[in-house]
Amino acid sequence: MKLKLITLLAIAFCATSMAYTSANMPAATSLEQTIDAPISINRASIDELTKLKGIGKRKAKAIVNYREQHGDFQVIEDLLLVKGIGDKLYKSLESQITL
Repeated sequence: MKLKLITLLAIAFCATSMAYTSANMPAATSLEQTIDAPISINRASIDELTKLKGIGKRKAKAIVNYREQHGDFQVIEDLLLVKGIGDKLYKSLESQITL
C-alpha cells in the first residue's frame, strides 16, 4: 500500500513537472522563426539571404554578385567560392540552404 502511494505521488509529480516545463518553454529561437524552409542560393534576394545566420548585407551582396557573374551555383559547396564565405560559416549554413 505504501509503495503504491509513493508510486502514484511520483507519477503525479512527474506529470506536473512536465506540464510546467512545456508551458514555460521559451519560444522558438530567432533562427527558427526566420527560416521556415531552406533558402535557395540560386534564387534568393539579398534581403532573403540576410535571414541566414552569419550573412549580413555585405556577404549577401557578394553571393548575389558571384551568382550574376558566374551563373547559378552547381552544388551548394560552390558557396565556398564566394569571398567571405569560409569553411566555418559554410558548415553553419549547410542545413539552411539549397540550390
